[in-house]
Amino acid sequence: MWHLLLVALMYVFTAADPCRLVPCGQSGLTPFLYTRPQHLAVTCPPRHSITSVATPAPLCPAPRHSSSASDRQAKHMDAMMKQMAQFEFNSPTLGDIGEMYKRPVSLMQADLLLNPIKLARLLFNRTMGSIRNEAFIQKAKSCIAGFNIKEVTEVAADLCKKISKAQADYRLLDIKDMVDETLWTRMKAEAEERRMRRWDKIDLEIVEEEGKPFSSNMALVQARGVSSSKTSPILWVQLTYRIRSQQRFAAYRIDTDQKGRHQQQKLVFGHPDELIDVEDHWVFEYKARLPSQNRQQEWPGARWRLVSRLTV
Repeated sequence: MWHLLLVALMYVFTAADPCRLVPCGQSGLTPFLYTRPQHLAVTCPPRHSITSVATPAPLCPAPRHSSSASDRQAKHMDAMMKQMAQFEFNSPTLGDIGEMYKRPVSLMQADLLLNPIKLARLLFNRTMGSIRNEAFIQKAKSCIAGFNIKEVTEVAADLCKKISKAQADYRLLDIKDMVDETLWTRMKAEAEERRMRRWDKIDLEIVEEEGKPFSSNMALVQARGVSSSKTSPILWVQLTYRIRSQQRFAAYRIDTDQKGRHQQQKLVFGHPDELIDVEDHWVFEYKARLPSQNRQQEWPGARWRLVSRLTV
């Protein structure tokens, strides 16, 4: 009698929830299958046994080759490092500035005098900049055989005069080995722009004080070094100079007749008698070996070159 009562209760509960499983076997009864009425036809997964527990399928199955993406990325990084190393070994210049020089703030600004914290921070940064410059000069001495900052300044002054004069005379091929390739391409574009403006002739004169070399107008404001990686044997020594000079600049347009015999030049920019105060910031670079390498053996074609003209 109690079996019929149990079956009736099961039917009531299951009819209310057609997809609900009735647990059984907990009181020692044999598991059985329940057949739904026709008017309660609900699509449910077939179950061969009420007590059987189905193992759920994984939501995100792991890929067969999970490390393929990381392997490709590692190979790509290795290829880039090899290309960078090959570029460094073959290139005479790096073509990039490790740390751009910034003009220091004047101490006479009103907000600095009224703010002691800003003033102290500015003085601290200046002092640390001078210490870094001196520390890197000592490092450059261990990387470049016979390094002397006075001789390097004289070399940079000579390069400055030669490059400026060659630009004015449209003789860029004469200075191709003195400047970075990217900078030389920019200089060619500037020369073409001057020709389009009909600056057919340029007279440039750098006035030097009597008894003083041109190197006395140059001041080293920053000394830094660049290495592409920790394992690279190359150290790119970059020295930034402030160059103050007095110059005379005059650009002329040359007009000729149809036969090209009678030439007449007309001043289009500047003045041949006017003295101009000029201040430039140029970065010179040298390809050196780290102290762990044989510093007595220089890189092929290693010399001081102009790599950038800063706008400060």
